[in-house]
Amino acid sequence: MFNVYRSTDSGAPSLCGVAGSLTALLDACLINGYGSLPAAGWTKPFIDTGKAVYRNAVTAVARSYYRVTDTGTTWARIRGYDAMSSVDAGTGEFPTSSVIAGDGIYAYKSSTADTTARPWILLADERTAVMALKGSTYWQVGLYMGDGISDVPGDTNFAALCAFWANADEIRNALGTFDLIGCSAPADGSNFGLFIKGLPGVLGSKPLRLNAGPNVYGSSWNSVILQSYIGGDLAMPSGGAIHLWPYAVKTYNGTLWEHRGTLRFLYVPRHQAAAFAHGDTFSGTGALSGKRFEVIKTVLTYAGYSTSTATGALVLVTQNPD
Repeated sequence: MFNVYRSTDSGAPSLCGVAGSLTALLDACLINGYGSLPAAGWTKPFIDTGKAVYRNAVTAVARSYYRVTDTGTTWARIRGYDAMSSVDAGTGEFPTSSVIAGDGIYAYKSSTADTTARPWILLADERTAVMALKGSTYWQVGLYMGDGISDVPGDTNFAALCAFWANADEIRNALGTFDLIGCSAPADGSNFGLFIKGLPGVLGSKPLRLNAGPNVYGSSWNSVILQSYIGGDLAMPSGGAIHLWPYAVKTYNGTLWEHRGTLRFLYVPRHQAAAFAHGDTFSGTGALSGKRFEVIKTVLTYAGYSTSTATGALVLVTQNPD
């Protein structure tokens, strides 16, 4: 069952800069439910002090394990697995420890190591969970784990784990998690924290870089950050029509980027980010009829990295996601 969980709900858990706050939030949304909201239908097969393993339901296409280590204050860490036999033992890890050492990629919780509650929204069903949060100044879509939607016939191995590749500053995390800045895109996944489970038809997990969303424009994949090009090429039309893309996932085969599929619950606006305000909502029409959308505007105005100005926007589906 698809649910939209918010920090403003009655009985909602608090996300803050203390150890255990992220796993408490995931427990409430994915495992137990809270207030009048039911759980999304995940399981928690393994647990130990400061660590928990979450698994999406049997209805997931690419059912996987997600090990969350939440012993830190402002960050937790996550790694995915094909299979696990205990909280610390698993096979088919993504990303592999050779790419991201330690407990995996970084999930942001707060800019301060204290009990200051941070606003958040989490979308989840029994297959996929996506969380956006405001750690201090900037909203960001900071976590994705679970099924994607593969465009490869017969592909039952398409799961994604997305957070940040390092415990960097809030501005880079806000823009970088879902590649709202154009910069280097090495196949090993460094610079960002977006990884998929494996190749179509191949058992076992392979960490592969996910490419930029279609609202990022840049003439180079070098390490120069092209923040002045954030957003799509369209201003908001006078008639108010909004054009969206599903969030495209591409893998690098060593020579070329290849399309694999899309992420669930996320769309990318073709418009310049200035066309939106954070929290804007609208209903879909045509092929998107029956859906409801909400804008997460990751950075309102930011001047940094030379003289560039950066904004980025992602759109969450809050009704009838698939």
